[in-house]
Amino acid sequence: MKKEIAKKDLYELYVDTVKNRTHIIFRGFWENLDDLPNLLEDFKRVMDEVKSGFTSITDVSEMKPPSQEASQLLVEMKNIADKKGQGRVARIVDKKLTKIVSKRISRESDMGKEVEHFATYEEAEAWLDSFKD
Repeated sequence: MKKEIAKKDLYELYVDTVKNRTHIIFRGFWENLDDLPNLLEDFKRVMDEVKSGFTSITDVSEMKPPSQEASQLLVEMKNIADKKGQGRVARIVDKKLTKIVSKRISRESDMGKEVEHFATYEEAEAWLDSFKD
């Protein structure tokens, strides 16, 4: 069962404590950090709800490539998740450019975890559920 942590115009954050999984939706254009005043605090609240080894579904299919400044916030969030012990990540992508930016953020945050990209939420969920860690 998903629990809502934050629901804003540019992002939504949920957690499923039964599956130990985060559900994150990013949308729109992130021009600067002023557009996202509470994102980092909201994300830390999500991290408080999960245990090490948690999996993540991140939907960036409605997100435009963010500015460099906003991209750094995503890298910071990824590093926080890695420190918490994030496991596999399923990303839902639709736009080719967004997928390229997503891969760059993964690379810049020294992501050592397995990440796959999917076209639908159902595919992402099924992939994560297929692992019996």
